[in-house]
Amino acid sequence: MRPIIVGIDGSQDSEAALRWAAGDARRRGATLVIQYAIHTPVATVPFGGGMMLPPTPELEEYGTQILESAAGMVRDELEADRIRTELVVQPPVLALLSASEKAQLLVLGSRGLGAVSSAFLGSVSTRVAARAACPTVIVRAGQHRHDDGPVVVGVDGSDTGDAALRFAFEEAKLRSTGLEIVFAYHQPATMLPFEHAELAVEPSREDRERAELRLHEIVQRTLGDPPVDMVVRTRVSAVDPADALVAADESASLIVVGSRGRGAFTGMLLGSVSQRVLHNATTPVAVVHSGTSVGIRS
Repeated sequence: MRPIIVGIDGSQDSEAALRWAAGDARRRGATLVIQYAIHTPVATVPFGGGMMLPPTPELEEYGTQILESAAGMVRDELEADRIRTELVVQPPVLALLSASEKAQLLVLGSRGLGAVSSAFLGSVSTRVAARAACPTVIVRAGQHRHDDGPVVVGVDGSDTGDAALRFAFEEAKLRSTGLEIVFAYHQPATMLPFEHAELAVEPSREDRERAELRLHEIVQRTLGDPPVDMVVRTRVSAVDPADALVAADESASLIVVGSRGRGAFTGMLLGSVSQRVLHNATTPVAVVHSGTSVGIRS
């Protein structure tokens, strides 16, 4: 079974990510790999390219201490033989993307300690979530914790939306909690002049019925008939998709979104919905790609 890998840097956000990852590793019966990256400055070679300086013994010792401390924090959650640590000499984004190739799940804090340290996160977390080879969960320190709340997922009929739904279903099963599936049919702004703004309209009953039918088709195509012992709720909402998901996070244990990536180059950026949910949600957020396998992988 592939491990769950969590990137840490000693910040409060990475501690929150560490504890969340340990809980998920316990539920999945997986090994937890705690990774710390040492990113040394790049030196410029005259008339040549750049080069990364080798880490000093002090940096290596500091990284080792961070990892030992992190492992100690989760020994009450997992057996010692299911906790591994890795000290990696590589830039943070590259280290995490490489880690995602061998993980069933990658877990990161929303931001790290900053450029002065080996800061794993901040803008790094967004860049990694956009390109990771496995689902990525972003955790923020001080977030609301509703471990018994439903897993909430946004769907839109796309490949990434379907992958997000499958991942959310697996997480809900692991947590023995409910699944809430949200389909938002936001009406695009019209080109009416300001003096006719009163004509810019409310969604019709027909719009809602079409949305409900579309949501039913998506669920049937992707999940079939859910188990009778799982509470599955579906909801259509005539608002912006990101707003619909963020509004649900007061009681959710996890929010799941598709990355909406569009190929190797544009895939460096997350879609606008997933970015807004990452920036505004108060619970952990999972970002899933259409090309990634989800669930428990061997």
